[in-house]
Parts: sequence; C-alpha cells; structure tokens
Amino acid sequence: MASNNYRHNTISLTATIYYPFHPMQGRELRVTSRSRNPELPVTVVDENGTGLRLPAWMVAPEAAHYQLAEQATLDVQTLRALAALLIPLLDDGLAGEENRSNPCMRREGRLCHDIENKSPLGRSTAGRHR
Repeated sequence: MASNNYRHNTISLTATIYYPFHPMQGRELRVTSRSRNPELPVTVVDENGTGLRLPAWMVAPEAAHYQLAEQATLDVQTLRALAALLIPLLDDGLAGEENRSNPCMRREGRLCHDIENKSPLGRSTAGRHR
C-alpha cells in the first residue's frame, strides 16, 4: 500500500543557471528540491556537493537576456515604494527643525514632489485626476 506522504517527483533532474551575473552562470546542476510555487527558490547541488538555494527566475531561460543598462529606469510605483522605505531612515527624529534630515520635508527637497508628480515617461502628472 502506498504511503499518503509519497511525493510524486515530476521535477527536472537538473537546472541550468541562466542569469548572466551569477558566478555559476551556464552550469547545469542537479536539482534536489523545487516548490510548486514558481516564486520560491530552487535547491540545487553543485559539483562539490554543496546545496544552493537559487531564486527560480535565475534558472529560467528568460534570465539569460538580462542586461545592465547605462541608466536605470523605474516606474513610479517602484519609486514610491523605495521612497517609503528610505524616508523613515532619513528622518533622524528632528521633527522640530523642519525635518532637515528628510529631503521630502525640506522646502528645497524635491524628491517626493518629483516622485508624486512624474509619470513613468517623465511627464508631469500634476493637476491630473486619477
């Protein structure tokens, strides 16, 4: 009688690291574990027997096409998320001094204004209704 805990192994036995900036790029490694969730890491074993957890996107063939750009481009939503992470770090608690440490709170600081009022193409969205 088969065990209820039996796990049907339908995973590929090997995975190639396609991400061009990984030190093991191009190597085909034995897969020991792969989640059904494609967002979770893949566990592989290198030539020395060391287990490595790799983001699943690094072993996807599309990753071979990733390139560095001379200038980074981020959409407005990503810039807002980044600002939300950085602003609390920049605020050193000097709220009584016009938040001089926080560029979004300084009168001369344009960071948050620019993030709020630029579209992904760099066009102003000031005055537009959403």
